[in-house]
Amino acid sequence: MGWKHRCSASWWKLAQIALNLDKSAGIARLQKAYNQFERNLSILGRGDRAIGIPAPSDPAIKEALGDVQVAWNIFKSNVLQTILEKDVSRPNVFILAELEQTVVAATTQAKKVYREKFLKQKMVSLSTLTLIKAERQSYLAGKISAEFWLIALKYEVPRLRPRLAENVRRFSRVLKGLSKGDPELQLFQIDDPTLQATLRQTQAVWDQVLPRIDAVVAGRDAPADTHERVKGDMEKLRDSMDKVVDVLARL
Repeated sequence: MGWKHRCSASWWKLAQIALNLDKSAGIARLQKAYNQFERNLSILGRGDRAIGIPAPSDPAIKEALGDVQVAWNIFKSNVLQTILEKDVSRPNVFILAELEQTVVAATTQAKKVYREKFLKQKMVSLSTLTLIKAERQSYLAGKISAEFWLIALKYEVPRLRPRLAENVRRFSRVLKGLSKGDPELQLFQIDDPTLQATLRQTQAVWDQVLPRIDAVVAGRDAPADTHERVKGDMEKLRDSMDKVVDVLARL
């Protein structure tokens, strides 16, 4: 369930458009993220037998999905306006940032409801717990991107810098734990060659982008060329984390 991933992907593409970073490509990627979130939410609401997802029958799940739909309807109308106009102003990005947080809060609650129902139905293996944490990493990469762009846009910098620093610390620790294990996080090393190779590739991308993000965390303004590099590196990081999730799902 990549809801928060897709929602954050929509938001940080808006920030890139506002910063005039590859605007035409940003619009195309925004359209793709919008379509994916809309499709996934629709499938979860009505079910899809072809891919093995039943229509929800549990009242708590129905209520949680309804809350996501309400928040998404407000957010998506603004995203559609950006797609149609092929532009977005910086003030509107700030408004959209607040709306995005409403969607994220609703999706977080919905995922919690799903997870509680899942845990009650069956015992969860260590590999499943590892998969869940890897999926969260993919979302966390999106949050790091979003907070980086907000800081680049000079939006609530004193509040966002500590959050960015904490998310960077958490991402680094979990990524290391996925590779080498971290008992405190309930992560244990999985000695699968394909998984370890994919994690090494992900670590290499993270090591490349981390110094630029750390510079912003430390209070230094990032030059324009840094914005472009971070954009490219964070897209690679998210793609690489998605590959880690895919490998874990097949184990």
